[in-house]
Amino acid sequence: DIPKLYETLHNKRELNKNSDCLSLLKTMNLLKINQFKFKNFLNGGQGAITALYIDDNGIKCVIKFLIAPRYDEEYQNFVSEYGALLNLTHNKFKYNASPKVIINFTQLKKMPIYYFGVEFIEGITLKDLIVKKPIPWNWEEVISLMQRISLALYEINMNRIIHRDLHPGNIIITRENHKCRIDEEEPGIRIIDFGNKVNWGGELFGDEHTGNAFRFE
Repeated sequence: DIPKLYETLHNKRELNKNSDCLSLLKTMNLLKINQFKFKNFLNGGQGAITALYIDDNGIKCVIKFLIAPRYDEEYQNFVSEYGALLNLTHNKFKYNASPKVIINFTQLKKMPIYYFGVEFIEGITLKDLIVKKPIPWNWEEVISLMQRISLALYEINMNRIIHRDLHPGNIIITRENHKCRIDEEEPGIRIIDFGNKVNWGGELFGDEHTGNAFRFE
């Protein structure tokens, strides 16, 4: 019963605590998207459902769903996050500081169900690293990590994006033992969760990136 599932899903705190999310994905034939198959739910953000999908070759994809948003702001934040990630995917800098978009924004069958997919980043969040290796750290480790985070933020800011919700849980360290040089092409840092970001100095992305970036079934 899709209407009843919608009603349940309006309670955002219950999204990952019962089977209603899985039931809805199954009902809407969303357990497989492109070549990716549903694996499990992940921690969500900004009222969205986040799930891990995987293909037959072991390639992982994180798909974010927005289902029956209660407010227009929820929808706008979701679209804005997709736009930021799309812009960073097509950036012309040396490295990527965020997950790449691999499934474009889609609205399902004219219903209030929206999703997009990004690459799964292997690594550990700074939050989990602090738990695993409690501070204080030696100054060389701190400076190396700060350099790496600064390089990632530099790329994001050069794309005219301000994150606004940066915290240890949104910083993924992909190479924990890597010591960064200031000229390093790959700092081993990825920033995630752009739902609260703002743009400055112009539009987020131009026509060259939006031709086939949105799909409405």
